[in-house]
Amino acid sequence: MSRDDTASSPVPQPGPGVWVLTLPSEHRSVSVARRAVTRHLEQVGLDDIVAAAQLVVSELVANAVLHAGGDIRVEVERIPDGARVAVIDHSHVLPVSAAPSESSMTGRGLQLVQRMAAELGAVATADGKRVWADLVVGWEPQDDGDGNPLELWGEEWPDARPAEALVPVELGDVPTGVLLAAKAHVDNLLRECTLATAGADEGVAAGVPLQLAHRVAAAVGGFADARMAMKRQALAAARAQQPRVALRLALPPSRAAAAAAYVAAIEEADAYCEAARLLTLASPPTHRVLRRWYVSEVIAQLEAGGAGGPGPTRTFEEALLGEVERLATSTAAAERAGRLAAVTEALARAGSPEAVSTAV
Repeated sequence: MSRDDTASSPVPQPGPGVWVLTLPSEHRSVSVARRAVTRHLEQVGLDDIVAAAQLVVSELVANAVLHAGGDIRVEVERIPDGARVAVIDHSHVLPVSAAPSESSMTGRGLQLVQRMAAELGAVATADGKRVWADLVVGWEPQDDGDGNPLELWGEEWPDARPAEALVPVELGDVPTGVLLAAKAHVDNLLRECTLATAGADEGVAAGVPLQLAHRVAAAVGGFADARMAMKRQALAAARAQQPRVALRLALPPSRAAAAAAYVAAIEEADAYCEAARLLTLASPPTHRVLRRWYVSEVIAQLEAGGAGGPGPTRTFEEALLGEVERLATSTAAAERAGRLAAVTEALARAGSPEAVSTAV
């Protein structure tokens, strides 16, 4: 596995003999890319690496759809005994491998790509990144060995584009396990949106509504830097066996609008989970509270421009207590309404003063 982050450079134009496919950043591009690369490899006599290429292209294009905006470019270049498959997108934010979890449907794709590739690498460009995998005829899938995808995908390159001034956002400490579980749940939801839409495009599975899938993809891409920063910090805390992680971000003011769009899109998708229209289960209450809390804190601190002083306006535990109080108030109101309805029904049936007295 290799990485070149010595300098950002323009995306190199493909040389002679390089097959190129340009796709929009939408969920169906995963299946379109997979079919097109399969046809190309079969046409040039590289049938033996088709299965590996399908996995690699699906994973890298899906990551580009989920974490980048703008067009996605897929390239296939002949190398000795095989082909180099590359995906170029417009985001410097790199996917982060998830912590091992029985409930997580994501985080394993990059490990699979690494096993299938004789060489895996990435290079920063002026407006994004180029990720490539060398697929060789006769190559046997390898164990992870010394290479750890976290080392490749768990960081960001410096962004060469002019950027807004960054505002420090202090969220305070949260339980590491809760944060990782919440992030894994959203990752599961995102991956299912991608796979379901791609499957529907191929006539294999029913997809989520395209408008919803597009909103989710756009919202996640717009808030990707904040999501990945929190995920990296949580993973680092988990590796250090720290039960809590202090979250610190540095974001441009424009992320306030992106944060609001993100939480709205995720909660809309979560409603489909509650209705059992997706395989992913609905977010547990703790995850919802965590998401709404940190998004509200991000928005508040960004809109204040860092002038509000360090630290959150309220902690995660205070948000949890507030939710408990809200639920207790709602429960008490529902119980009162139930009692009132019962009395009203009894009064409606009362046919004598004694019956009225009994009802009240």
